[in-house]
Amino acid sequence: MAHRKFFDRFGPYSLGELAALSDSALNNSGLEGLIIEDIATLENAGENELSFLDNKVYLDAFKSSKAGAAVVMARYAEIAPKGMALILSEEPYKTFALIAQAFYPRPQPIAGLSNAAIVEVGAVVGTDCQVDAGAVVVAGVELGARCIVGANATIGPSVVLGDDCFVGANVSLSHCEIGDRVT
Repeated sequence: MAHRKFFDRFGPYSLGELAALSDSALNNSGLEGLIIEDIATLENAGENELSFLDNKVYLDAFKSSKAGAAVVMARYAEIAPKGMALILSEEPYKTFALIAQAFYPRPQPIAGLSNAAIVEVGAVVGTDCQVDAGAVVVAGVELGARCIVGANATIGPSVVLGDDCFVGANVSLSHCEIGDRVT
């Protein structure tokens, strides 16, 4: 689904492992060992990929999908293409998001402050944070643990970030409180 030039992909995973991520059930326990190599859209998925259906607008795409597996609500199991393995979930979007995170996890920070970053006195930088070149973190800012502040980002006055946040390159934040694990 994601271009390998830009994203690291983990896996493959067995269908059983993927179902366990969200305590979901398989439509056929005999398919627990089916190997899934990646995720993809209903229209583009192949036999070793997993997709999902959460919105009935995409029922036609689901019915004609070549995906080897899909996350769906139990009520759609009967209309799945022949041979498609199913992870049954009453929250398919959430289940698929958890699976997508397994294949494409959030980057881990490389702890440290670039020599080309500006971190003003009075800024609190949590443990194991990464602050890239050109980033500016002003006095009074609080960064939680394991945050990543991208190149040329500006973390301005009165900003509080929770743990495990990712602020991309060239992003500016000011006067806000942001929770944990936010991009």
